[in-house]
Amino acid sequence: MAQNVSSGTPNNKTDKRKSHRRKVNQDLGKYYVEIPLSVPKGAKIKKEIVDISNEGLSFLMPEEEGVFLVDTPLANITVVNSHKKSYFPSAKVVYSEKMYGEGINYRIGLQLIKDAPSSALEGVNATGQTGYPQFRLPRYNIKELGSISNMVTFKNKADTYSSYEMLNFSKYGLAFKIKGGDVEESEALRVGEVLKDLKVIVGHKKVYDGKATIIDFREHENALVVRIKLEDSWLEVDKILYLGKSENMKNDLTKFLSNLTPGDKISGEFKEIVADMRYYLEAVESRLKEEEIQLANVGSSQKHKIENGMLQAMIGQFSNSMDRWIITLNTIVRDFTKQRHEIHKMYFQKQLHHLLLQSPFIRRSVEKPFAYSGDYLTVNMILNNAYDGDTLLGKLISKHAYNTVAARVVRLRKGFIKDLALKKLSHSSNNNIQKRILTIGCGSAREIEELIKADSDTNCEFHLLDFDAKPLYFAEERLSRQKKSDEVKIKFFNKSIRTLLKEEDNDKYDLVYSLGLTDYLSDNTCKMLLKSSFERLNPGGTLVIGQYGSGTSTKCYMEYGLDWYLIYRDYKDISKWLVKIKEPYKKEYHSILENAYNFIIITK
Repeated sequence: MAQNVSSGTPNNKTDKRKSHRRKVNQDLGKYYVEIPLSVPKGAKIKKEIVDISNEGLSFLMPEEEGVFLVDTPLANITVVNSHKKSYFPSAKVVYSEKMYGEGINYRIGLQLIKDAPSSALEGVNATGQTGYPQFRLPRYNIKELGSISNMVTFKNKADTYSSYEMLNFSKYGLAFKIKGGDVEESEALRVGEVLKDLKVIVGHKKVYDGKATIIDFREHENALVVRIKLEDSWLEVDKILYLGKSENMKNDLTKFLSNLTPGDKISGEFKEIVADMRYYLEAVESRLKEEEIQLANVGSSQKHKIENGMLQAMIGQFSNSMDRWIITLNTIVRDFTKQRHEIHKMYFQKQLHHLLLQSPFIRRSVEKPFAYSGDYLTVNMILNNAYDGDTLLGKLISKHAYNTVAARVVRLRKGFIKDLALKKLSHSSNNNIQKRILTIGCGSAREIEELIKADSDTNCEFHLLDFDAKPLYFAEERLSRQKKSDEVKIKFFNKSIRTLLKEEDNDKYDLVYSLGLTDYLSDNTCKMLLKSSFERLNPGGTLVIGQYGSGTSTKCYMEYGLDWYLIYRDYKDISKWLVKIKEPYKKEYHSILENAYNFIIITK
């Protein structure tokens, strides 16, 4: 199989320094890092530090400001807080992770090199194209400005002005084209030449006035494309993009107002339910805020006890009301077209998201920090089933969400597969032969954690596979604390479904299972996954695939409230996947919560 994921992997940042980093960040005030840039002269960025230790630090950068690439060497770093400055002659970018939330940010991690000789940033141009990875800025095509006029003009060698149309631009540079007919002008320019008195005009507004240096030339569609870097200042990209968009501002505003007043586009029954939900949630919020004020001066242990008592007294009735509305909404929208769904979803979120997003679980689902729904930490919140939130209303909403049908399935399927695995291991005819279990799309692997806890001496080797390395590190850390017997072996594999389906696997397994994966895959991919998994079984081995079914009454709430989309299939849909399997097999079906979740169980 593919390369193992181990704790020695450089990308694993859950190391022994983690607690020290957290402590430093809590004990001291705000820290900032200042990083010099190569152009324009004297430019630098200053960012608040997320965490810091003696070895390194990390900070966030919005995508529109650019990103430092891994292995980028940096020089003359300054770390600043309210009391002092620290200087580091050299540093290196060790990771650059994309984060999703309110916009897109990159989390940049630096390794500080204290004893390195001070050196300038070598060979870095405005576009970040050097012999090694460097700072990269977003580049915008001129088409993004719409039909607005634009022009690059500079003084040529004849001491007159030449004017050309831009092709693209970034903060510190741009490209313009010289048409094939302008042979004299194109032959007069040279790489490295400084263009004097260069002006950039967009929509009759001057956005740059100064010098620029030619970086390179290239041929494109019978024209010569000239790339330049700006020497004296930079382009205010946001303002330029806004100038372009302003051409279509009237149409955009008209469309906005049209969408904002849906009128008879929204079902009257839907409006009524949403209005009832909003009134109810706002009334509960108002009442609980009064309690929060009263609890502000109560000691933490006593406060926690009082809060739990209140929440436990309320959750039953609160959940009953929410469930009744959710089931009704699900029925109303069931046969909507895609367009009607979008209109009703927008209305639902405008009315209720300011309340629902007080739940950290719902907020995480909407923001998708790992760029996809149902990541391992989101699922782990469901498994923990706690009163999560900073407000009492948020805690109630979270607890209710964890006990909707779709969430209860997550806990029940964990128990189902754990019991099946234990039964499989205990009923083996020869306990001296080591068993193998493979889980595809393992996530946090909590069922394996509980399985080992229930039978820590089992002679078994577990193979955990996931397309995302982060849940593998999470599972590895938890399982290493749980595992007591050397007979229990655990291997971790970071690979995509595409890779899994293409490769041949010489390992054979007594149990292969996948839960929470096919809900996102096409039927064709599911067929290939079933075939590939079946071929990995030993004779007598079992394959289990879990799939959300039509009995899930929370589909509307998940899609409108949590922005969490699944593919729902029943037994007749799952049965179509079996066409790829040719060998004799025994087939069983099992469902939980009245067809809310279906298992297909195949024994070789």
